[in-house]
Amino acid sequence: MKTLLVEPLTAENFSKFGEVIETCKRHAHFINQGQTERFHALARINIKNEHSLISIFRTKHLNFPIVIPMLERHALGSQAIYPINQKPFLVVVAEQGDNIDLSTVRAFITNGKQGVNYFAGTWHAPTIALESTTDMLVVDRGGADNCEEQILDTPFVINAIELVTEKHA
Repeated sequence: MKTLLVEPLTAENFSKFGEVIETCKRHAHFINQGQTERFHALARINIKNEHSLISIFRTKHLNFPIVIPMLERHALGSQAIYPINQKPFLVVVAEQGDNIDLSTVRAFITNGKQGVNYFAGTWHAPTIALESTTDMLVVDRGGADNCEEQILDTPFVINAIELVTEKHA
């Protein structure tokens, strides 16, 4: 197995894979007679030739070491994931392409108040909850033929959360 180090999730270090969904440092305006603060357009949903869906994924937490035996991608649309109960989760991704480029695999940890919006075609692991069973709000493309899985010849393993703080090359 290949050991995978975990990075903090930021808009800058995730920009090759998608968008970070968060309200921190984002502009908002008030609506509904000042009752509601709206953080507008935090991510863009991109779909091809279908409709979008809103789902909830209830993800059981995993204990360390966490083994990543496969990645999946949604080539026909983006996929947004946001933790409803504000629990941190792991995001494991690889750059877009017909096959997984193992040299581009990276792992990020959210702060519990961040979600992600994977670009169409970005390879990623299924949702990985860390602390407890976590409900994730998911917005993605409906219809068939939008999920391709690829088993890795050599799985990745995350032994613990020891954050990488230097800038990824």
